[in-house]
Amino acid sequence: MLSEKMSEMLRKQRAEAIKKPLTAVDIMKLEMAAHSGVEEQMKCVVLRMLLDSQQFSSETYSERDSPSLAPPTPVDQFPTGPDHINTFQARSTFLRRAMRTSFTSSR
Repeated sequence: MLSEKMSEMLRKQRAEAIKKPLTAVDIMKLEMAAHSGVEEQMKCVVLRMLLDSQQFSSETYSERDSPSLAPPTPVDQFPTGPDHINTFQARSTFLRRAMRTSFTSSR
């Protein structure tokens, strides 16, 4: 549930957005602006999969400490930890655990 202040801010934002909806050009500009960050993240995912594979031995790889292998800076990383849990996360976690428990106990 959103706070009263957040609800009001959301209502105002939606009222403004209705007056000026996104065009195809706006969407393309947003996509192009986000592309470089997403591309870096995807390169990191592929590289991680290769480096973590059983066929690769990072202990014997001479460049294992190279800055090139460091993960890129997170793009709009969400805060994490107990101080940042929200009701959606708490509910989702509870439901997943409940479903897992009921599934395993029904076997």
